Amino acid sequence: MDLSGVDKEFIEARRRSLKRYLQILCRHPTIYDTDIIKFFLTFQGTSCADNMKATYKNVLDEFSSESQSSLNSNDNIEKHGEDSDGIQMFRISQTHISFLHQQFNQIRGYLKSINEKNFKNANDFANIEKTLQTIGSDSTSIDRWATGPNDYWPTIQVGLSNLPVEIDAISERINEQYKRDDEVINDHFDLLIELLQGYTDLCKRFDDALQIEQKAIQKANNQQKRSSTATDTSSKVKINKIKKSKKE
Repeated sequence: MDLSGVDKEFIEARRRSLKRYLQILCRHPTIYDTDIIKFFLTFQGTSCADNMKATYKNVLDEFSSESQSSLNSNDNIEKHGEDSDGIQMFRISQTHISFLHQQFNQIRGYLKSINEKNFKNANDFANIEKTLQTIGSDSTSIDRWATGPNDYWPTIQVGLSNLPVEIDAISERINEQYKRDDEVINDHFDLLIELLQGYTDLCKRFDDALQIEQKAIQKANNQQKRSSTATDTSSKVKINKIKKSKKE
């Protein structure tokens, strides 16, 4: 892939994103030791994504480890009733994670806004430095008609020509602070937000799987009721036949 025409800042942003993504995966207590992660981290050829899809296309995810038919068993129906407290705890956790994700996103926005102002301040000081250099290097001859009997302007001009050094130091300090803060926001704060986003997505996937399971359990319950009703009806018919035969 030719990246010669791609903006350096874009490449750096993608590098940071990939770094954060790998950190999230490698810190996960279960995912870090899976075969697919080891494959991704050790793959040496080209078309890594295509090779991963081909190699692991039949691997089930964490919500597909049980066959759909197992949901129709009485054990699963009883277990579902026992897990109602766990489901309630999941709902509370899901809401809390979503809340934290939203709040930290707001904080990130505030920090970004503050840091952008620092970047603008650094540029403003750099422009002040250039302006002072222009004034200090001005060689225009000053006539007595403009200055009167005093000769203060040459002294002022010398003083102004010395200021750019100090202004440049201020601009550099602000710019360095901007870079440090930007790195903290991108490499640390964004990592926290992406972790929360990952848990938010995971909760949604679990919620979707839970709804499918609940529908399957409801269907199994209905089938069980119909089967029980049919059995009762059949038993009554047999009893009536026996009674009728005895009377005859």
